[in-house]
Amino acid sequence: MTLADILLFTIKLSIFLTVLSFGLRATPSDIMHLFRRPGQLIRALLSIFVVMPIVAIILIKLLPMDPVLETTLVALSVSPVPPVLPNKAIQEEGQKSFTYGLLAAVSIISVFVIPMAFRFMDAIFQKDNSFSDDATVRTIGLTILVPILGGMVILYFMPRLAARFADLLHKLGGTLLMVGFLPVLISLLPMIFTLIGSGWALVSIVFAVVGVTVGYFFGGPANSIRKVLALATASRHPAVAIALVTSNVTASQKNLAIASVIVYVLISGIVGAPFLTRLTNRREGPVEAAVTKEKP
Repeated sequence: MTLADILLFTIKLSIFLTVLSFGLRATPSDIMHLFRRPGQLIRALLSIFVVMPIVAIILIKLLPMDPVLETTLVALSVSPVPPVLPNKAIQEEGQKSFTYGLLAAVSIISVFVIPMAFRFMDAIFQKDNSFSDDATVRTIGLTILVPILGGMVILYFMPRLAARFADLLHKLGGTLLMVGFLPVLISLLPMIFTLIGSGWALVSIVFAVVGVTVGYFFGGPANSIRKVLALATASRHPAVAIALVTSNVTASQKNLAIASVIVYVLISGIVGAPFLTRLTNRREGPVEAAVTKEKP
């Protein structure tokens, strides 16, 4: 197995266990949450699958980039919500139904959106990428749809078993990711440091900050939903992104492609949450001041 194969398998298995743990807590009502609220669903899809690919096109047109990094940015812009999002969002905001509904809706719709988005990008940049529809369907199916539906079935028929193993599987998934990811991360460190010191770091920061901002303002009036959609728009499914980008580069370019996805995941994690906090504080500040001023 190559380095790319090892990393991709480890990420997929870790995500499978993590999403299975979410399925052990999710109800059918949670999964259908956004499908019953078309306004929220449309805003979420516009934020994730329309605005961010446009941002990627603008960045590629404005900034000189290695072709591999251009492919990475395109892959990131059309990849769905990462399965680790529910843990962050539920823990911080308590938006269980919206978050699970967002994860399910975006994952299902991405099976149709990603092929169309890549073909659209090919037409714009006049490239002929070796994009695989089957690879995307398998990755999304095995890392999101199968485990979350399987967990829900277990929850329905064996609720005590689900309650007993949900936390355990979640911790196991996180541990497996660390154990399998660290050796690959160490081996790619020189390339990662090179990318961080290059223009790719700036591109990643801009893409993450714009993602947080777009998601926040597309989230509607509820501040808690705004925060969840902001995190979802800036964060991307690493396994899908790696699968997409490595299928569109040569064997000698795969390590660079993987490293570029890792750098974006790290930077978006470092930049996204603090920027969201600052953005929220700036928006809430004037409202609180106005309320205080009106009090006798």
